[in-house]
Amino acid sequence: MTQEEARSRLGWLDPRGRWTWTFDGPAMGVLALVVFAVELPRLSHYFYTVDSVLFSLAVDRYDVWSLRPHPPGYPVYVFLGGFFARAAGDYNRGFAILSVVFAASSVALLYGFLREWLSGVIAFATALLFSAAPVLRFDGALALTYTAEAAASVGLAWLAWRARERPTLATAAVLGAVLSLATGVRQSVGLFLAPVAAYGLLTPPWDLRTHLRRWGAAVASGLMVTLAWFVPAVALTGGLSRWAQATRFQTREVVFADAVWNRGAVAWDEHAWRLGYFLRAERSHLLPLLLILLLLLGAAAVARRVRPPSPLPRGVPAFLLAWTLPSLAFYLVVFDGWDRGPLGYALVFLPAVYALVGWLASAAWAALPLPDVRALHRWGAVGLAFVLLTPLPALHQDAERLRLDEIVAHDEWARGWDKIRAAYPPNETAILVWYSWAHVKWYFEDYLTWVYFPSYDVRGEDPWILVWQMQHREDERPFTEAYLSGPQGDPPHPIPSTIRTVVVFDFQLAGENGAQRRIDPAVNVSEAWAQDWRLLVFHPDASRPAIEDYLVFER
Repeated sequence: MTQEEARSRLGWLDPRGRWTWTFDGPAMGVLALVVFAVELPRLSHYFYTVDSVLFSLAVDRYDVWSLRPHPPGYPVYVFLGGFFARAAGDYNRGFAILSVVFAASSVALLYGFLREWLSGVIAFATALLFSAAPVLRFDGALALTYTAEAAASVGLAWLAWRARERPTLATAAVLGAVLSLATGVRQSVGLFLAPVAAYGLLTPPWDLRTHLRRWGAAVASGLMVTLAWFVPAVALTGGLSRWAQATRFQTREVVFADAVWNRGAVAWDEHAWRLGYFLRAERSHLLPLLLILLLLLGAAAVARRVRPPSPLPRGVPAFLLAWTLPSLAFYLVVFDGWDRGPLGYALVFLPAVYALVGWLASAAWAALPLPDVRALHRWGAVGLAFVLLTPLPALHQDAERLRLDEIVAHDEWARGWDKIRAAYPPNETAILVWYSWAHVKWYFEDYLTWVYFPSYDVRGEDPWILVWQMQHREDERPFTEAYLSGPQGDPPHPIPSTIRTVVVFDFQLAGENGAQRRIDPAVNVSEAWAQDWRLLVFHPDASRPAIEDYLVFER
């Protein structure tokens, strides 16, 4: 059997080198439209996380030093989100629409990339399966960066593969420029995807002069694009020193605080559990399919003597490892996210998981010693695509359940905030907040607000509590400055005489929800109702002139 005849096993079109706009362009468009049609009616109505608020604050005034947004800054993402936010007339909706754009792009790009390896029908089925991934659909409804990371992951992988297949100065320059642009969207992209980009450049011929030229083209284009977003971000932050200080703070206090070398073996278990949590839908619905495909591939390998030449390209396993190992190692060893979410950390490597499913399906099909009947191979590939889509209903159901439990429930809770405004006007009410400080900053901008902010748990340092004041979406001083200086010498915050009620926005401060009480037990925190909305409040008195007098500062 000839190589061309062997390729016919994979269904319509040549799986290698025959990508055309005639068919594949419309197929990418259909996949993107499917994502838009499903996700646009399901967007969140309120900011879901602190980070979502910080991105929106950065649209009006970019300053990483002031946590607008949090370091290292995401300047390209903020610029794009600002465009969508102003066009939509609602910052949360604008950023959420941008998330849908990136989610749709990641699905369409995954199809286009898989056409480098697979037949059209298998690539389409695999991309359609990825479009139902609960974590993609969840983050596609929120004002967060993670679907952008998914799109960057697939796009860079595709470019890296093209750079290997067509090793020219042009492909190297484009690869370097796109990696830099994606890093400006989300800085972790540069860490996680630089290895697969480098893998794309490590191709024959192996003479030094050729490689210096290719790497030089990639580095030069990447450097020019980096300067285009990095210089404005640093300038708006107040200079390189402030940007570096803020980034060091984020790296030390947040990213590396939970690393294995700081917490020991217990961190391994926690990080592994979190990775399993990120991939819980895939473990339930894709893992059985993967095992079946591996068994099928193993059975076909027994008949190697009658196996036809494989139409699949070489080097796919190594490429997948270069694509996924850096991010997987980081989340296992260094940082595994917060206790609850967001869930989107997995989106940098999740497209590769789905690509692996499609590749194994095609490899197993190509290895089967079937009769050389063209119709059998084509219709068999269609049947295989339907097998690949068997987890689709279960993934869709999990995605809907996640949306109801998290996004819809959060929006219902946030709708009650208007009742607080109606019952407690800002001229005589202040707010005490902890976890929800960014939401209060955005949605209760007219209220005088005090933030109870414990220090991060950093090995070798004693914990402390910081209190800062904010109003009109501005802090009394920049966040990084306040945090780095700590509570020492920080003057108390007097309660104005006009304030008759302090609303305890986060019930954890009062010892509810299983948390330790942070308000002095001697303070009478009472229950109040704004229509059917339960509140906790206390009333200041002259014996406690500052908000610090009502708080406990021990941890």
